Amino acid sequence: MPEALVTLNRVPGLISDEVRLATLKIVGLGTGGPGRLTAEAIIAMDNASRIYHLSPLGSELITLYGDRVSSLEPLYAGPHTPEASYAGIVEFLVNEADSAQSRGQSICFASYGDALFMVDSTTALLSRLSTEKRFSVAVVPAVSAIGALRAMFPQELRGNFQCVDSNSISTGLLMLNSALPTIVTQVAEVGVRQLRAPVDDDALRRLTHALATAYGPEHPCTLAVAPWYVDIPPLSIATTCGGLIECAPRIHTGMSLVIGARVGFQA
Repeated sequence: MPEALVTLNRVPGLISDEVRLATLKIVGLGTGGPGRLTAEAIIAMDNASRIYHLSPLGSELITLYGDRVSSLEPLYAGPHTPEASYAGIVEFLVNEADSAQSRGQSICFASYGDALFMVDSTTALLSRLSTEKRFSVAVVPAVSAIGALRAMFPQELRGNFQCVDSNSISTGLLMLNSALPTIVTQVAEVGVRQLRAPVDDDALRRLTHALATAYGPEHPCTLAVAPWYVDIPPLSIATTCGGLIECAPRIHTGMSLVIGARVGFQA
C-alpha cells in the first residue's frame, strides 16, 4: 500500500462515520486528475473490497488499488438507450453491494467529477436505493467541475455568474442574462439522447444562435475541459459565440463553455 494511504488512514476525522460504515460508497473522483482526489475519497476506496468505476481515471485507480478496481464501461457502452444502460449498472451494483454486505465488506462506485452533479448513473442508483433500503449508502463529494473552471478562468468568472445546461438554452427553455458571465455545461451532449452519440448539429446551431443573440456573435468564449480524460490534457479552445458551430468536430464529452460578461453595451 502506498505510504500516503497508510498515513491518511491513521489521521482521525478525515472520513465521516456515515461513509466509513456504509456498504456502498458513491465516490466522486473530482476534476483535474488524481491530484484532486479528496482525502475522504482516497480512504473510502482504500477500505473497500471492490472499486467499480465509470471514469477515465481508471488507470490511476489501478495504480493505487490494483486488482480491486473494475470498469463498468462494458455495461455503459454499446447500442443501448441511456435508461437501459443505467438500469444495468444499478442492478449490477445493488447485487454486488448485497454480496459485500453478507461478507461484512463494502464496495465503492466511483464517477468522474462530482458524484451527483449531472451524473445520471449515480442519481439513478440513489433513486433505486431510496425505496429499497437494503443496505447503507453514503456519498463522498468531490472537487466541483464548476470550481475547477472558475480557477481556470478567474477573470471571466469573477463575482456572480450563471451556470446553465446547454439543452436548456438550445430548446429555448432558459433566457440568458448577458450582463453575467456564464458556464454552459454538457456542450457535447446538446440535443443528444443516446450514449456516445455525436454532437447534434441542429441543436448546436440553435445553441450558437441563442448565445450570439444574447452576447453578440463576436463575443469571445472558450470551450474547456474541466474533468481530466485519458490522452486529453487540460484543453481549451478559444472561439466566439457566433463561431461555436464551427468547433463541432473538436467538441467531446466533458466540455463546458465559459463566457465572460457582456459589458459596455446598449440594450
